[in-house]
Amino acid sequence: MKKISIPLTRLVPGLIIGPASWLGPYIVMNSLFLPSLIQKLDAPNKVSLVALFSTCGMIVAAISKVLLQSFK
Repeated sequence: MKKISIPLTRLVPGLIIGPASWLGPYIVMNSLFLPSLIQKLDAPNKVSLVALFSTCGMIVAAISKVLLQSFK
């Protein structure tokens, strides 16, 4: 079996562009758009609602990760 080597000039841009293409919009959505939308809906309880949505998202992500791992 022949070992394949990838030059760093091709590997590094891929490792930067790939994660940035999904992580950038995700961070913008979580840090700017979601709090802004919640402030329009219920300004006095903005902080507690952002915490509630973040907690619910983390719980759903943890449960889905466990379920996906159990079906492999």
